[in-house]
Amino acid sequence: MDCSPSKVSGTAINAHVLFLTLPAQGHVAPTMKLAYRLADLGVKVTFLTAECTFDPLDSEQSRNKDALPKIQGGPYQERVKTVFFPDGLKSTELDERRDTVKFLERIAKVMPYHVEEFIKKANQPESEKDEKITCVIADLVVAWALEIANKMGLKGAIFLSSAPGIVSMVLQIPHLIEAGIIDAEGKQLVLKI
Repeated sequence: MDCSPSKVSGTAINAHVLFLTLPAQGHVAPTMKLAYRLADLGVKVTFLTAECTFDPLDSEQSRNKDALPKIQGGPYQERVKTVFFPDGLKSTELDERRDTVKFLERIAKVMPYHVEEFIKKANQPESEKDEKITCVIADLVVAWALEIANKMGLKGAIFLSSAPGIVSMVLQIPHLIEAGIIDAEGKQLVLKI
């Protein structure tokens, strides 16, 4: 099937999508796959992520050639661009990246600033039309990015990178609390048999 822009809709697609996700392998890989599918349709894509994401992606590509398309270069070079922002950790603080809670707290502090600054820079009046961000697609765990997009007059969408079983489980949490199986903090309650 030919998915070139002219074959899909009869006209060229003039969109530039900014993809955002939690900088963790289980979130980055499925989000990047969606980004590359959109690039197949002629959409320009920028994938903005923390610089600490690159090493795990690079090593995953070396282990599994089918895991992701090549990050830099390759057939997507003109349609998909990966941009890294500093994660706020110095190289001497690498242990903090291994501490999930500390890492997530740090990302939550630095990522919104970098997202907003990147969009402002890309959408300056003097920027070329095809460089301007027209839409933000954010993983559910960084849904706050849609507030930034909305504030800047951009369209946005949520992408759920989790497996369907995880989604189903999360949707059941209110029912488990209501049934008295767990409390609001997720602690198991005593079951009466």
